[in-house]
Amino acid sequence: MWSYSRHLPRVPIIVTVILVLLLTACAVFSDTTPSYDEFAAYAVLTTNDDLDVFAGTVYGDVGVAPDQEFYISGSSFVDGNVYVSDPGLVTVVSPGWIGGTVTYDTSLAIDDARELSTMLAGMPGTSIPDITGYTTITATGNGYNVYNVGRVDLSDHHVVTLNGGADTWFVFNVSDEFQMSGTPEIELVGGVTADHVIWNITATAETDISGDSLVYGTVLAPDSYVKVNGGEIYGLVVGDYVRLDSDGVVHHVPWEPVPEPGTWVLMMSALGMLGYLKRRRAASQAG
Repeated sequence: MWSYSRHLPRVPIIVTVILVLLLTACAVFSDTTPSYDEFAAYAVLTTNDDLDVFAGTVYGDVGVAPDQEFYISGSSFVDGNVYVSDPGLVTVVSPGWIGGTVTYDTSLAIDDARELSTMLAGMPGTSIPDITGYTTITATGNGYNVYNVGRVDLSDHHVVTLNGGADTWFVFNVSDEFQMSGTPEIELVGGVTADHVIWNITATAETDISGDSLVYGTVLAPDSYVKVNGGEIYGLVVGDYVRLDSDGVVHHVPWEPVPEPGTWVLMMSALGMLGYLKRRRAASQAG
């Protein structure tokens, strides 16, 4: 009896440790996973200025910086809603069309976008040469693959191929400019998807995606004037000011963050301990 009572308290102690691990994992997950819920809800979001659609199409919702204007004209349309601080700031010139107008403060989404950009820029990464022609970049593993590049300048028929699996994330921290003209393409192979790619443009230089350019991934340029002049983007666009013209198109594909490695270590350790206790209890009952 003495032996049994002496070991009885161990189970509550171990369970307490497991609960602490799980709670810690949840806390770490919430703290280290990039905040994205707000800004990723929009196909296009401006952080400081107007959003103009002169000749373009947006498949998804758009968000406009507080007290700034939204303008749409020509054969353009937004199949989602326009989120603005004041409905009076929305101008629709026929036959331009929008799904609806929602009065909303986009400040939180803008803060999320800026914080994410800053966080990604500070992550350890691999420095690579300017991307100015045919380029293939192969991920070194699952999770974040972070690359620091000065300039992305593509034209003609240049193709940039991103090679990775379904659990691969590509992050490009672009410190100079992002320019695409002609018929360049950013292609994804090996299973990597557009929601796992982000072009984090930290420069204030103009971001220009024009011609028949094709882009996969989020264009995160919170301090840049972003022009989509005929290009097509599968992802989302964040810019200081955003203008769609020349039949530019944005297809909303929200970026999906990957949890930090430390989070998974804690969670798997806790779950592993639970499994051990379950097997131990079953063996004890069988005996």
